[in-house]
Amino acid sequence: MVVTKGTGDEFWCPNDPDRYLAIIYVDDYMRFPRSGVLHHGNDSERLFDRANNNGLDLSIVEQELDEIYTKIMSE
Repeated sequence: MVVTKGTGDEFWCPNDPDRYLAIIYVDDYMRFPRSGVLHHGNDSERLFDRANNNGLDLSIVEQELDEIYTKIMSE
């Protein structure tokens, strides 16, 4: 662990965040599970199913996430 500075605050963070997350959350922590993402702890309904059942278009969410990613990567 190291002390990180830069935002006016100091806090402890892992030396190797990818390794830390892989240990805590398993090796593929950056990928959505192929079985679907559960919504708000509901273990019987995937987010995809909930969206379909409620007429929600997840492609809009995907587009917004792509825009956020692009903005982060361009900074």
